[in-house]
Amino acid sequence: MNFTAFLSENRNFRFLWLSQLISALGDWISYVALTLFVIDRYSNSVQALAWITLSKTLAILFFGPLGGAMADQHNRKKLMVIADLSRFFLTLLLLFSPPLWALTLIVFALNILSCLFTPAYYAIIPELVEEKNLLAANSINGVTANSVWLLGTLIGGVMVAAIGYRWAFLFDALSFLLSALFLAFINYRSQKTAHFSLLMPFQQTYQGLREIKKSPPHLIMFAVVFGFFLAGGFYNFVQPLIIRKELGLAEVYYSYALALTGGLMILTSFLLGKYGQRVPRPLLVQISVLLGGIAFILLGWQINWATVVIAAALVGISNSFGGLGMRTFMQEITPNELRGKVFGLIEPIINSAMAIAAFGGMVVLKGLGYNWPLKLSGIFLILVLFLATALNRYNNLQSDLSQQNISA
Repeated sequence: MNFTAFLSENRNFRFLWLSQLISALGDWISYVALTLFVIDRYSNSVQALAWITLSKTLAILFFGPLGGAMADQHNRKKLMVIADLSRFFLTLLLLFSPPLWALTLIVFALNILSCLFTPAYYAIIPELVEEKNLLAANSINGVTANSVWLLGTLIGGVMVAAIGYRWAFLFDALSFLLSALFLAFINYRSQKTAHFSLLMPFQQTYQGLREIKKSPPHLIMFAVVFGFFLAGGFYNFVQPLIIRKELGLAEVYYSYALALTGGLMILTSFLLGKYGQRVPRPLLVQISVLLGGIAFILLGWQINWATVVIAAALVGISNSFGGLGMRTFMQEITPNELRGKVFGLIEPIINSAMAIAAFGGMVVLKGLGYNWPLKLSGIFLILVLFLATALNRYNNLQSDLSQQNISA
């Protein structure tokens, strides 16, 4: 599919794409800046990173399902605009180099707002494009997200080294403001007429969970996602520590590794969007899990800059296969009235797995070092692969949920 033609012919999706483009660039610049800020500013950087991860996880764990329920009950475009404007003001607080306790609270609040934005974002895509174009739309999102990952990680490392953390945080704040502006141009009329009440998100979350638990493919995919990010979360946790502490390399090498991962995610997402329309979505997920397992075992076998580079490359390919396969599969089998709730559950699953990995990593690194935990993470992913094969029976399935008349 011609991506340029697709964007030119789909005005609403084009503005959604522009919103993602600028916001994601700011996010990755800020991500690198925040990670290096924590490692360099606080003496116990391992513990500080763990606390930051915990604050993010708790926010998403408790508020992710509620944000998904709100995305199914209220105007998704308005929710995204409100979330972006609020994140603009909160990110400005990072300019004042807050202490760890304040930084933890800011990250917590930012991720509560992300719980509003993310499920609304992924749930609105099938309303803006035809179902046959979902993989292409998700591929464009993947190429864009990974392109700005490549740029953002490189720019973030260079920016921090050249002019400091504050400029990176300021860019991120302004990116939220521009994102809200692009979203405002989307011509979207929601059919939802529900009035807000404090109890409604909890009620809708409960109803959504009751319906989702009846769908085996959703439950299997949730389990695969948890396992993948449990192992991947440990890798994300130790990668900057290996580069900065174990190998003693400069900050910019962390940016190089992230940029390599992002570059291969760009290429893989582009190729899948252009040639992967007929590839079964479960197969995409299975390839992702296998490549991740190989990467972690290889890095655990021998830690040096060469294996760090190879692992980063394999993780980039793995992330593209997994992200594209999982999102498209979920969008295709989930009815519109449950789509926000499903994507509202995915983020808590991902972040709870990553928090467990971070705090587990903080413990095991003291006793086992880096090698054996990385090897065990890879072996664990090979076991997750067997679970992922159970998705094959649901390939091209329209979920039983979509055939039910579910009251909002």
